[in-house]
Amino acid sequence: QVGQSVLLWNTEAYNDLLDYNGDKTRGYKNIPILHSTNGYMLFFNSTYAAQADIGKTDKNHYTLDFNGDKFDFYMWTNTPLENVASYTNLTGRTIIPPKWALSYLAGNGGQVWSPPGNEGQYVENVEEVMEKYAELGTPIQGLGGEGDPMEDAECYSILKKYGTRMLGWYWSAMGISDMTNRTPTLISTPTKDMPIVWKKSSADRGSFIKGQDEMPGEYIDFTNPLAGTALSGKFRKLWEWGLAGCMVDMGDQVTLDSIFYNGMTGEEMHNFYAYWYNKVYYE
Repeated sequence: QVGQSVLLWNTEAYNDLLDYNGDKTRGYKNIPILHSTNGYMLFFNSTYAAQADIGKTDKNHYTLDFNGDKFDFYMWTNTPLENVASYTNLTGRTIIPPKWALSYLAGNGGQVWSPPGNEGQYVENVEEVMEKYAELGTPIQGLGGEGDPMEDAECYSILKKYGTRMLGWYWSAMGISDMTNRTPTLISTPTKDMPIVWKKSSADRGSFIKGQDEMPGEYIDFTNPLAGTALSGKFRKLWEWGLAGCMVDMGDQVTLDSIFYNGMTGEEMHNFYAYWYNKVYYE
């Protein structure tokens, strides 16, 4: 991002990235780390939004202007590899995926498995896909069954015949009723003890953060211990069937007027939400 002015604010960047001339300064997950060719690495320990001017105004200077009132940073002055090791030692290191996850994976979205007009044919579609891969001699280790396939035990049985694992899809506004009762019905009057993200501007019930129009539901407050309980209620049957993993999607719609169980507002939690989302999901 040298020569750019970047707003570190998690956002849906997909459409911009598709456009060759689109905005390349936007990102899904923004982490304020700066590597200098002068031999040091800076990590700004803040989850607030920041405007990072990396040599755009003055090619010899960079500035990071954070919206929050706390300032905390780390500096490492070893080799780049040692600096990265120090950073991950501070924040935690990612898990190493199982060997099968590094082999061939396939799959697609719900609109492919259950296309308009043929919504009920997803079982046949999954069977056909697996048959064709077998004919090609391509050993598919995991199949992305977003939508209906991941919710149907018959599809798991089909994949097991080929030694293939089911991979699912999850979004951060699934809806508490869907997670606990496994029905698509959304709660019309959530109660305060439910692990959803409320608006700080109003104590009225029903004043909560909603998902995007195409992803209806209540935004899950992953800082609330009950979120893990709700998540287990949603996925336990799928785990028993053999669900091997999921794509965790969305998570970038937290508004400034949000208030979370841990006391943080949307200003500090918008970027931090991705951490809690992945943390609780992994646990």
